Amino acid sequence: MSDCEDYGDGSDDGYDSEDAFMSQGAGTQDTDDSDSDEGDADYGNAILSGVEAHVVKREEYQCLDAEQVLERQREALRGVMQVLQVTEDDATRLLRAFKWNVNRVNDEWFGDEEGIREKVGLESSSSAPDEATRMVDDGAEVTCSVCYDEFPASKHTHVGCGHNFCATCWSGYLENAVSDGPSVLDLRCPQEGCKRRVPEPMAKRY
Repeated sequence: MSDCEDYGDGSDDGYDSEDAFMSQGAGTQDTDDSDSDEGDADYGNAILSGVEAHVVKREEYQCLDAEQVLERQREALRGVMQVLQVTEDDATRLLRAFKWNVNRVNDEWFGDEEGIREKVGLESSSSAPDEATRMVDDGAEVTCSVCYDEFPASKHTHVGCGHNFCATCWSGYLENAVSDGPSVLDLRCPQEGCKRRVPEPMAKRY
């Protein structure tokens, strides 16, 4: 057998011709490309699906003018006063403490009324003043806890806790509080450690 014949026989790899080999190779390449395209398509769909799953619908907002805001506040006040049976001043303080969220005010109040009263400075519904802070009759002489001057007591010299202060000291205390800014909205009795709040009508009086 010649060398040419041996070479020819050794190169026989199952293809009848060079064209057949190229045709088979091309077919294989097309198949791989098709699979790759399908994989890319699936990957794209997966990404798109992931984006769609994280889309958050925006809440709709409504712009209110000053009068509409005041009406919303009045409506909230009426609701809290009716449900909790408190004064308008107390209802205002409660709503301010909970950012005017009526539902939260109701939930917190019925969950721990005494705790909420103490937190916002409202009078306790059960505790009575002790001897040191017991109320005195209007007109009785008392001593101011700041300047120690004596003066006749009245409902305008304390905030319901029995800690009496003269008109001059009340005026100075309130003026300083106003100059401090928003903290005046949560103003408490000047007596150290007392958590009773200063009612708005009393603050306006001085």
